[in-house]
Amino acid sequence: MKRRQSGKFTAPTWALLLTGFAAVVGVSLAVWLPDPDEAMPRNETPVETASFGNTATFVGTTRCAECHSDKALAHTTSGHSKTFHKVEDLPIPTQLDGQSYVDPVRETTLKYEKEGDGLSVRIPEIFGDDPFPLQYALGSGQHAFTFLTLVPGPGGDAVGIEHRVSLFSEAGADRTDVPGGALGLTPGQHTNSINEDVDNFGHIVSGKALTDCVRCHTTTAEIRGGEVANLIPSVGCESCHGPGSEHARVMTATPSKSSSAQPRHIRQPGQMFATEWSAIDEIRLCGQCHRMPEDVRSDRVTPYHPSTIRFQPIGLLKSRCFLESDRSLSCSGCHDPHSHASLTTQSDYVQTCLKCHSSTGKGDATDCPVSPRNNCIECHMPPVQIHPGVYFHDHWIRVRDKQTGTSDKVKTTPAHVTAPSDPID
Repeated sequence: MKRRQSGKFTAPTWALLLTGFAAVVGVSLAVWLPDPDEAMPRNETPVETASFGNTATFVGTTRCAECHSDKALAHTTSGHSKTFHKVEDLPIPTQLDGQSYVDPVRETTLKYEKEGDGLSVRIPEIFGDDPFPLQYALGSGQHAFTFLTLVPGPGGDAVGIEHRVSLFSEAGADRTDVPGGALGLTPGQHTNSINEDVDNFGHIVSGKALTDCVRCHTTTAEIRGGEVANLIPSVGCESCHGPGSEHARVMTATPSKSSSAQPRHIRQPGQMFATEWSAIDEIRLCGQCHRMPEDVRSDRVTPYHPSTIRFQPIGLLKSRCFLESDRSLSCSGCHDPHSHASLTTQSDYVQTCLKCHSSTGKGDATDCPVSPRNNCIECHMPPVQIHPGVYFHDHWIRVRDKQTGTSDKVKTTPAHVTAPSDPID
């Protein structure tokens, strides 16, 4: 690969780096995967995003909070409320200004510098002083931020570059400590292969993978050239409940908020209020970003594969708790969708288990012969390390195979790491 002369890279210059790019199968940032081979077509089942004669538009969480202040306040605690950011709106440019990271695989040095309110990265060994801008940060920052840059691709369509390095909240192997965190390779980017010059800075994401990435981290957004337009960032009220303008108009005109103000025959994406809304409807709604079984290669839908654990709907749908509850167990049966999962204590989760698994519980669920009143989560839904320092609870609720389990990097202390649709939250 030839070296470039020093000089500022403009967006058109970076487009030239993609001239050999014909077709790319990318990993959607919205549904981070342990390795790039995981990428598969997403479920194409359409979801209605309008209501009341398809006239509703998005109004934003602030508008919803005027009436639903308690839910909106709880939502601010969740990872969903902070999944998409312009880098310039975060303290990260100051945090990383002057910091460096040595790529342990490629043995090149990435140097970060604040430019104006933004952040850029350089690789002196290859591109001299030419900077590559880092535009967007995806994730809540609880575990990490992953950077995304949009550049013009062939034909003028935008192409996303998922930066090779993420900013983690915790130190770890092959990570470099920086103020407030640590720089390390982004999950799925441990390969040394370089097909385009821009690959030095990260993984190319295009087409539907790029659209899904942005869609799952925002309430509404449109990729236009090198920027995201019509942006309502992060996963807000309307991501699940649908565009709220008509609901707000009707409810404002009907202060009593009677049920007649919301026609039952009108279908909305969230539809939690409708009598016909089922557990599988809710799981599929969540699975649009957290993934469904059909979104993952069939050979990876196995009890102990990282994909099964990383994408919670897959395991949940396979669990006996779901199947033998007459398919009535849904995501919100355990999780308050308006707040962070960690705010629910483990004892509260156990009490949810005991609603069925106790002598006073409903149905024919079995009492646990080992620990009938505690440790349900630690034994049957333990947190499993998917990436160094990043854990997800196993939602294939079952008696785990002890021999297989020893190969899983299971954290022995209870933890709640049920991240939203961030790459790594």
